Amino acid sequence: MRPLAPGLPSPPGPGRLLSRASRLAVLSLVAKALEASAPAPAGARPKGHAAAAPHYPPRVQAVVEYVEANPARLQSIPMMYDADVAQSHLPPVVQGLTPEDVLPPQQQRHAVDPLAAEHYARVVAGLLYVACGGLDQAHNLVTPLCWGAATPYGGRPIAGSPAAADAAYVHALVHRAEGLHDGEYGSGFSNANYWYFAAGSHPVVHPQCSPSHPTPARHPAVSI
Repeated sequence: MRPLAPGLPSPPGPGRLLSRASRLAVLSLVAKALEASAPAPAGARPKGHAAAAPHYPPRVQAVVEYVEANPARLQSIPMMYDADVAQSHLPPVVQGLTPEDVLPPQQQRHAVDPLAAEHYARVVAGLLYVACGGLDQAHNLVTPLCWGAATPYGGRPIAGSPAAADAAYVHALVHRAEGLHDGEYGSGFSNANYWYFAAGSHPVVHPQCSPSHPTPARHPAVSI
């Protein structure tokens, strides 16, 4: 990170920025997961009208509320790179979260693309784990969707996933949070650079850095 150049608008403070990024990304990904698992009936929305924001499933809502009340601290978190990592150090609200918790109840699913729904649900669960410090849990969920080789922690790759770009973005957040610690491929920061590039221009990046949201005085201005 480096200070912003003079005259440029300041982005949100680190904790609030991570919280806003999580909220925006969760909103976007939940919409994709719900649309793939239980699309709105034809004619349910007048032509030309935007879709309403989706309601979060209960587990997702609980974690989002926790993250908003307890913004993530900007720090470096070491990773284990293991398929079976303890969750006792994580906030109780996120412990045991699974992709299944992201989707509607089984009786409400009328999936046009059940695989897409499952993939986006994995990414949402991964993002929520990142926001709560569960880097390994998130890493294990998203790696198969965006990495073309088997790993001992994520298992076999899932080729051609419609959620690959979103998974790459969450993968970048994982290693961004790993930060100064060394992982499989150098420092977390270095690895994050690769995954930000792989994700491309994600739609949550520009809104979260909008100058219309001033930086709280208690947080230093940073650029990411």
